[in-house]
Amino acid sequence: MKLRQRPEDFRVEELLDLPLSEKGGYRIYRVEKRSVSAVDLLETLAAHSGIERKLLGYAGLKDRHALTVQHVSVPQQHELRSRSPDISLSFLGYSDRALCLGSHAGNRFSITARDLSPEDAAQAERRGLSASIPNYFDSQRFGSLAGGFIAEALIRKDYERAMRLFFAEQPSDAPGVRREKREILANWNRLATLRLQGKNGYLVRVYLKTESWLQAYKRISPELRQLFVSAYQSYLWNECVKELLSPVPGLFEVPYRAGTLFFIEGTPELPESFPTVSHKLVPQPHEEPIVHKILEREHLALADFDIRKTGNFFKTHERRVLLSARLRLSAAVDDELNPGRLAMTVSFTLPPGSYATIVLKHLFS
Repeated sequence: MKLRQRPEDFRVEELLDLPLSEKGGYRIYRVEKRSVSAVDLLETLAAHSGIERKLLGYAGLKDRHALTVQHVSVPQQHELRSRSPDISLSFLGYSDRALCLGSHAGNRFSITARDLSPEDAAQAERRGLSASIPNYFDSQRFGSLAGGFIAEALIRKDYERAMRLFFAEQPSDAPGVRREKREILANWNRLATLRLQGKNGYLVRVYLKTESWLQAYKRISPELRQLFVSAYQSYLWNECVKELLSPVPGLFEVPYRAGTLFFIEGTPELPESFPTVSHKLVPQPHEEPIVHKILEREHLALADFDIRKTGNFFKTHERRVLLSARLRLSAAVDDELNPGRLAMTVSFTLPPGSYATIVLKHLFS
């Protein structure tokens, strides 16, 4: 299977959940972008409009290699402009609230899978009849996972290891940042000899001044630190749901960045939701054996998840076990980009926080 052979193969439309009026404190724009990353979108709009990027509000981050529709807010005294042929703007109206992450009703997807065999197409049609798609967090949630989870090191109070993991190179790093990170790791026991600039250099200087990797870690932005916590919490939730599914017959296994995921073709009886782990979690009777087994495998206990010393927290919330998505699959057609093969288009709507790539894994893996 091939995805995103062209941007039009992956269409995402954000569904706005915000009442609009003829006046208000914020202008709301509909933004259509083609093959533009979320970061580049915000930087371009800010530059072309002559405003600071921090003034822009948005409900969600959308894929780069796609044709996407999303929404952006800006204080009403400003107007957004775009000179990019890949970014088009439409003014929708005003609101008294700025957009923020999660302030949308969901996303509508239309995705074309290419280079399919007749067997692939038949499998997708069969699996598309199942309403039982686990609501896993997918690979995008976890970054590169170079060496492990930062939050796991925090739980174990191994703050030095947490910072080593933080300084691991990421695919998204600029070349200069990569060189700086390599220099830091190569000179870990003689950091005082380095002459570093930028944010990474600042963190090293905090450590040298305080002799505390915890203090250096706490100088990382709160938003980024919370992403590290969310990544490990999401991995543990996935593992709990896998354990929940393990007795179900007919499982099939699919790899992803943090390990493997279990999928099912039937419609078994499952609880509606499962909680995320925190030190305040009190599992229900049917949840306790699963949580205990997963944490025992990680050599952890619930009490270990109290990491308030880092300035961040694990918080318990309920997450739906299964995706609430009605799938519409097109008939398989000849693939004009891959002669002799087939293409299919699948359309569906997902709530915020659910992953379209999980649907694709269910259908085509």
